[in-house]
Amino acid sequence: DASKGWVNGEVQVNISSETQAQSDCHIDLRYADIYGCNNTNGSPQADVTVHIWKTGFVTGDYSAQTGSSYAIHQVFGGGNQADYAPENGNVNSGKKATVYVHDCINSVQRLFGGGNKAAATGIATTIDGGRFEYVFGGGNGEVGAADVGLGGTNLTVHSGRIAHLFGGSNTSGTISGPMLVNVDYEKMGESGCDEQIDEFFGGGNLAVLGTVGNPINLNTTIGCHTIFGDVYGGSNLADIIGDVTLTINGGTIQNVYGGSKGSALTAATITGNVKLNIYGGDIGNAFGGSNVNGNITGTIGVDLDWKDNGCSEKEIDNIYGGSNQAAYTPTNSTGTSPLVQLINGTVNVNVYGGGKGAAAIVTSNPKVIAGATGKNVVVLGNIFGGGDAAQVTGSTDVSVIHSAIVGSSSGTEGNIFGGGNAAVVTGDTKVYLGNRAKIYGNVYGGGNAGEVNGDTKVIVNSD
Repeated sequence: DASKGWVNGEVQVNISSETQAQSDCHIDLRYADIYGCNNTNGSPQADVTVHIWKTGFVTGDYSAQTGSSYAIHQVFGGGNQADYAPENGNVNSGKKATVYVHDCINSVQRLFGGGNKAAATGIATTIDGGRFEYVFGGGNGEVGAADVGLGGTNLTVHSGRIAHLFGGSNTSGTISGPMLVNVDYEKMGESGCDEQIDEFFGGGNLAVLGTVGNPINLNTTIGCHTIFGDVYGGSNLADIIGDVTLTINGGTIQNVYGGSKGSALTAATITGNVKLNIYGGDIGNAFGGSNVNGNITGTIGVDLDWKDNGCSEKEIDNIYGGSNQAAYTPTNSTGTSPLVQLINGTVNVNVYGGGKGAAAIVTSNPKVIAGATGKNVVVLGNIFGGGDAAQVTGSTDVSVIHSAIVGSSSGTEGNIFGGGNAAVVTGDTKVYLGNRAKIYGNVYGGGNAGEVNGDTKVIVNSD
């Protein structure tokens, strides 16, 4: 239908080709934008695929791709101010706009699975390698223009060097369907592509996810071998309405946050529950909550449960149930949250039920449980029911049960504190010790240089 600008067959855009990808290639589109769909109006009516086979690098230097030195400026799976509405705009259409980057020797400054100021019914993005400044599983919107329908988003990263990676959209755009994000360096042995992601968000940048009537449950999985700076289950500077689940199977990560980032001026709030599953990984610090600024209105759960999942990385230094600098005030302030469960694995330094830093106040009742039936849990440092220089406005609870070990027989002293480290607990503290647990240090009902305003209780009993 020419009057509607429809394209009735499938659309495929190829940058280079599969054959050329096996040879030297030099493409200079550093000021160009590539779109899978239409410009201004109309839409393809079937599937759309954009293949980036091999571009080379404008500078010839893989490690120094900045600004206009990228081979392509921007790539979009969707259209430019023209919605991708296949099957005559059928909201249940199974058609998708797909972007696939195939080779290590690619460089794109900004890559979007969706459109530019344009909606799409469903989008998918796969990256096997290359260098990118920004990658978005969603679109680049303006006041809702980059909406994604019931087909949702699906972002898979096998390898590549990416400065900022987002599962969601950039500036705006509602995502109505499921959001799936998977980062797994499975191409390492096959292609030898480098992989390093400086900053990763399961959510979006400035684009709010979910609505009161249609909350989004965001699920993100991190696989083996990838090197990260910071990893967030949530967004950068945007709210999320719905639950957030972040599962870490492997990878080398400086800091992990179950929540969002935020800034001094912007609170990135999560209206829902947050769950951080640590099944593997070489991790510096793991926080159940957010980083700089952003409350979580529901519960926070952190599980350490190393699994035989094929990932070799199995190291973690510190675990915090709360946030780094952000306060945590759930709607139900009387509930048990954050809940940190140490099921299987070893913590090299400390575990805290609360947050880190004076601003990371927890207005709730944190609980730490170390030990599980038939599992091996070791904390080589200390366990605190409260925070690290972070107040708990509520009560704390620590249970060390079954065959859990705190400290080590080789001389590493591990202590248990019902309270916090240089931090106030305004309510009561409780420590419960099972008779099979081993503590190579001391047990304190209160905190370490930390005030407890209520009662302290230590119980030693059979479990």
